[in-house]
Amino acid sequence: MAAVRGLGAPNDVLRGILYMSCAVSMFPFINASAKYLSAAYPITEIVWARFAGHLVLVVLAFFPRLRWRLFHTVRPVVQIARSMLLLGGLFVLVYVMVYAGALIIEVINYAGAPAEYYLKAALIDVIRTLPYSTGAAALWIVIAYFFHQKIIDAAVFGLANPLFGGKSNEVSSIAWPQPTAYTADIAKAKELMAKAGVSGIETTISFDLGQGVISEPIAELIQESLGQIGIKTVINKVPGANWRSEMAKKTMPMMVNFFSGWLDYPEYFFFWCYSGQNAIFNTMSYQNKAMDALISSAREAAAVGDTASYDKNVEGFISQAYQEVPRIPLFQPYLNVVMQQDIAGYTYWFHRQLDYRSLSKA
Repeated sequence: MAAVRGLGAPNDVLRGILYMSCAVSMFPFINASAKYLSAAYPITEIVWARFAGHLVLVVLAFFPRLRWRLFHTVRPVVQIARSMLLLGGLFVLVYVMVYAGALIIEVINYAGAPAEYYLKAALIDVIRTLPYSTGAAALWIVIAYFFHQKIIDAAVFGLANPLFGGKSNEVSSIAWPQPTAYTADIAKAKELMAKAGVSGIETTISFDLGQGVISEPIAELIQESLGQIGIKTVINKVPGANWRSEMAKKTMPMMVNFFSGWLDYPEYFFFWCYSGQNAIFNTMSYQNKAMDALISSAREAAAVGDTASYDKNVEGFISQAYQEVPRIPLFQPYLNVVMQQDIAGYTYWFHRQLDYRSLSKA
């Protein structure tokens, strides 16, 4: 039989098939172990350990026999091409998502047209937006590879208003939302932990997998920061279909959650999220009679147009919330709308759902 170049081993086809079958059969176990470990460790650590561990095992198994030939390849072009294909896969994914979105818009705007028209028109849309989608994919790679910034940068790429770093927790404005006076200060946090005299704290951070693109980086960064002050956390990924029912139980000690109110009045938000009625959105089950009185007074003042009383009570319940901190506001995300130049008729609705009825194509 012919020998494999560079190794001098016999070209045993059956043995190769057996090895390949055994290797493929291990994939489900590798992926399952990664999923299991992701509940307690950051994804970046798991990925690093996975590939670094494989490298060590391969070197231990084959280096004694092959020596430095183990790191030599007779087909470098194929190796580089394989890496480039993996990188190109990300761009292809972005293009497919753009194509799917364009296809939906074309079907909505030109109902009843032949299928061939939809496919061709969507392809033209993709070609028109190619520089933007390519730039977005490249930016994603750069950010993911080079940066590990604060939550508001890593999770939402700066597309949000920060709700931290304000001047004081004694607010003097009824603007809502507005930032707290808190900032990330690990040294101060360690000092407060030492004063409290507590140690060995372990808890769980839960988030909705349906919001995983944003919530998972937030949870991991919180886990990393808490670890620096001696608090060990496990990340609990809750399927989107179960999130509301888990919220209703009020048993999750810490969670990453989004609240989107239809109305932008501060008393509306606080009634649902801080009131002692303990609605599902009061995720921390916060109970405070003084807070309830401030919220009720603000609602009553708003109903009769008593501006002075309204302002006083709103400033009161925001200040109290920011001093007691039953929940930690992180950011207010932007709700951006982007349309092609030949699309018109966008209408904003308070429920934030897209109304296709008014859209038109020039």
